[in-house]
Amino acid sequence: MGRCSARSPSGGAPAALAAALDAAQRAGSASRLAPAPLTSAEAAALFEPGIDAGTRATLYEESGGNPFYLEELQHAAARREPGASHARGATGAPEAPPAGVAAAIRDEVAALPGDVRVVLESAAVVGAAFEPDLVAAVAGTPEPVALAAIDRLLDADLVRPTDAPRRFRFRHPIVRRAVYERMPGGSRIGAHARAAAALEAAGAPSVARAHHIERSAASGDEQAIGLLVDAARAVAPRAPRATGRWLNAALRLLPAGGDPERRLALLAEAAAALREAGAFEESLDALERALLLVPADRREERAGLIAQIAATKRQIGQHGESRALLEEALAALPDPDGAHADTLRLELALGCYFAGDFIGLSELATRQLGAARERGDDLLRALAAALVSVADVSLGHVAAAAEALAEAQREFDRLPDGQLATRVDLCGWIGLAAVRLERVDDALRAAGRGLVVCRAAEQGATLPGLLGL
Repeated sequence: MGRCSARSPSGGAPAALAAALDAAQRAGSASRLAPAPLTSAEAAALFEPGIDAGTRATLYEESGGNPFYLEELQHAAARREPGASHARGATGAPEAPPAGVAAAIRDEVAALPGDVRVVLESAAVVGAAFEPDLVAAVAGTPEPVALAAIDRLLDADLVRPTDAPRRFRFRHPIVRRAVYERMPGGSRIGAHARAAAALEAAGAPSVARAHHIERSAASGDEQAIGLLVDAARAVAPRAPRATGRWLNAALRLLPAGGDPERRLALLAEAAAALREAGAFEESLDALERALLLVPADRREERAGLIAQIAATKRQIGQHGESRALLEEALAALPDPDGAHADTLRLELALGCYFAGDFIGLSELATRQLGAARERGDDLLRALAAALVSVADVSLGHVAAAAEALAEAQREFDRLPDGQLATRVDLCGWIGLAAVRLERVDDALRAAGRGLVVCRAAEQGATLPGLLGL
């Protein structure tokens, strides 16, 4: 008889198979393999050219180093719209895995007894890693029963132990996604509600409960709305993407016909968080919804929102739409020389820069510089002078550019950090003008101060531009 080999993805096997393999190995007719997951370096050979490093890292993490999962995830990613999430939907729930992966995992799960499947699904609701007591509460079963089911799941290699006692994890993140997706929608809502209730009973903070509240709360639930807002604000400094998501979840729960000012404030807060996270399309959506709530006679408030919308459109490459919005808002302002007009004209000037219109940039920035000198507005004066310098050097007027940069630097040095934090991009414009004038030390000084202010004000979205100087 020839020799044969059997392969198990974890190096272990269900009890019956393990016994048969042991007997065959003792008889010399079988060999046992314990292949490890692919390392990130090994997985690199499976990626198609052109996939960026961030996407590779996300797909590798989701696959857990399993080559079949990795290839299926890569094919699914190639079919998505550019920039789409590879792991989560808009609400933060796991996205459906590729069909081939889902089918393979479905076959594994189908072999389990019904009560064990319930525990597996409850674990998927809890998270990629879980503890038996919470899973038991979600499953509605005594903890000893849940532990026995977890033993079956360990034997089936659907879950694995971790280094922490009483803590387990799914074999791969994508296994959890597949299990979660195959649950009926109503069962998911009920399971998330039980998870939220169990965490509340255990005294868990709002951040630990927010995901489950997001997935199970009913419209108009004021307690759920308050918890989501509290959790969003608690994580804002370190996780602005989660902040935006949870604020949007709170907005979905607000009762129809409720206080528009409350909705407006939450939309503005969500937009700022999403912009900080680099989620510009979602930030734009929140800003546009906010603008619909501001009456036409509140022109200055509308102008401020329109400036933010135009800036966001510019950031995603919609330069023409951005300019048209700004010009329309300027024409509607009762005071063409007020502070809100300054904001709109500055955005128009920035749009000119990114469109390569340095003459337009020079005209708008020079007008704003004159207004800032007249009013004694140090911040506006510094920003406008920096933009004049960028325009002049781009047009070949080196001496004028150096003079404008010197003015920008004088005002910049007088600004307190708290005021600078409201326009940290000033550091970037001064740095850019200095680089164009080959004044590297001045550029580094401006960027260095900007980094300090960004960190203190927790404005991470500005950091990449400063680091690029």
